[in-house]
Amino acid sequence: MKSLSIFLGLDGDGTVVHEANCRPGAHAGVLLAGPEKFVSFLELHLGLQRPQVHAMDRILKLKALLTELPNNKLPFKASWKTDSIGVSRRIIELWDSWRMSGWNPEADRTDLPQRMQQIVNIEQQIISAGAGLPDRIHAILKELKQSILPDTSIELIDPLEFLPPLFKQLVNNLPSNILITEKQITPQAKPGTDLYLLQQSFEKDKQLKALKGDNSLFILQFPDDMAAANAVHAMQEIGKWQPLIVNQDHGLLHGLKLSAKRPVGHWRPGSGTGEISQLFFLATAMFR
Repeated sequence: MKSLSIFLGLDGDGTVVHEANCRPGAHAGVLLAGPEKFVSFLELHLGLQRPQVHAMDRILKLKALLTELPNNKLPFKASWKTDSIGVSRRIIELWDSWRMSGWNPEADRTDLPQRMQQIVNIEQQIISAGAGLPDRIHAILKELKQSILPDTSIELIDPLEFLPPLFKQLVNNLPSNILITEKQITPQAKPGTDLYLLQQSFEKDKQLKALKGDNSLFILQFPDDMAAANAVHAMQEIGKWQPLIVNQDHGLLHGLKLSAKRPVGHWRPGSGTGEISQLFFLATAMFR
């Protein structure tokens, strides 16, 4: 039985490249996954059942729970009056990021910074709002000791040392039948290869933030929506690239049919907060 194949990276929550969309020799049936997708993959194969809690549902539930608290126990009190949803979102983001960095709220609760202590004081409300990615990883780490995973080949897009400590711990504790390698990516492809053509097409405007690939599967990262939209047009001009759009926020494939400006379907790669959008293209060579 052929082993499963995964490209795993911090920004890789995405889709599956199907054999029908790849030229001969390309990576068929490869899962492009980030932490969220990879954790879901492990939960599926370990038989871990969990309530499906959407990120916004978790935020709204925390908001409702915090509304019941006395005013003097609310963190971010000044902001709460004008943006209770934003405060709830920020609390969850901080809580999850601290735990992904390796902080254990059960063991390390003394001499905390004031803001951190305020959030620790509402720990029960945060937990009641639903499981976050760190909770799911901890559940997987426990289950790995007594369960079996299918043979899987994992190529790390990001170096292991770049992964958040808790996610790195998960990768390091995978069983021996999971083959893990770091993807070797040539910064400048050899002239005449597909990857070289792709690099050259974006060299003039310098809008490409990052390009990773091995001459059959390519991940393109752009600094903003406009650069990504321009890339769609450029790829169509080359004529032999079929971009697959992946929305980082939800990890959804939005369609294969593309216009020069926008792909078919809803496209919201950024959060609208002014942060750099990260939109990825899976580009498979299409020879006609």
